[in-house]
Amino acid sequence: MDSELGGNRVVRRSQGSTHGIIFGVITILAGVLLLLDRMDYFSFQSVWKLWPLIFVGIGIAKIVDSFDSTGRVFGGFLTVVGGIWLARNFGWIWLDSEYLFPIVLIGFGLVLLYRAIARRKEVEAPGDVSQVVNQWAVFSGSKLRNSSTDFRGGALTAIFGGIDVDLRKAGMRSSRIVLDTTAMFGGVQLRIPENWTVTLRGTSVFGGFEDKTSHPEGESAPQYELIITGIAAFGGVEIDN
Repeated sequence: MDSELGGNRVVRRSQGSTHGIIFGVITILAGVLLLLDRMDYFSFQSVWKLWPLIFVGIGIAKIVDSFDSTGRVFGGFLTVVGGIWLARNFGWIWLDSEYLFPIVLIGFGLVLLYRAIARRKEVEAPGDVSQVVNQWAVFSGSKLRNSSTDFRGGALTAIFGGIDVDLRKAGMRSSRIVLDTTAMFGGVQLRIPENWTVTLRGTSVFGGFEDKTSHPEGESAPQYELIITGIAAFGGVEIDN
């Protein structure tokens, strides 16, 4: 996790160290191969078949860096997809391209199903529905506000849509709660109280989790922790206060 200081505002982004190593190696390798191609040592077109290794690399990085089983399952899914695509490019297996997208879609659905089941087991059912947020936005947008004094987390899912959640009037009685988020070709915007701190444990693929919150220091430092988990694929999750 790194920080950028701009005025009185601290911007923190979640980045695993393994990701940087893998993408650095891939970038250097691509540059070397392209240079050798320009020098006519070999044809770069044959190497282009190796592009699914990008998904394999991302998947392995997710497996290594993930804090929870959901991230590791998603990393395994990316690794398998990249491996199948790589085998297809080299003719090791036969798989028509028109079947590949439905297979990927089914696999992603299984990942979402696993996350939903795992999340249901982790969260204790509250006595009041206002203590949690459970919101879906599919090809649509949604705005909601929660002011419960005993907020316990929940789940937010935005697929080709957006969700805006205002929690600035909410409070928590425990010192730590979990909010599970999914942003697929969409976005989730969270606004939280100033006395909450944020821990990002989400998995991102061509997307990201961004903590834009600013917190006081010293005696007035945050005493409550909001843990953000989930998946951002071609989408983003942003937290601000």
